[in-house]
Amino acid sequence: MLLRFLEQLEHRAEPLLPKSRFYRRAVWSAIIGGAMYTVTLIVGLIGFVLLERQSLLDAAVNSSMLMSQLGHVTEIRSTGTKVFLLFYGPFASIGFFGGIGVLFIPWFHRAMHRFHAEPPDDRRRS
Repeated sequence: MLLRFLEQLEHRAEPLLPKSRFYRRAVWSAIIGGAMYTVTLIVGLIGFVLLERQSLLDAAVNSSMLMSQLGHVTEIRSTGTKVFLLFYGPFASIGFFGGIGVLFIPWFHRAMHRFHAEPPDDRRRS
């Protein structure tokens, strides 16, 4: 799905997208990035609630802190949770920073497209 999304980005020889289509692309990008973030957070919530028997609030805090590379807040007591964190740590980083990247793709692409777009044919001839 992400590859299909990236294939829709216009080439530098193509004109800049109208604002209405660009905003639609930005909204879809925000939805995809938010979904990546949400799925990553839910995996962490499930792990902390089931393995460490934390409340939902504590599990959410620990998951979000791990996703942003700040580390967990509460002490990890069980070996099962430590093994879970071996896999969740890299997964959380990819989910968080990947979601941020997907969120900003349309904005970054539009800025780069504006800088590198080829001028219309009437300007090139003069």
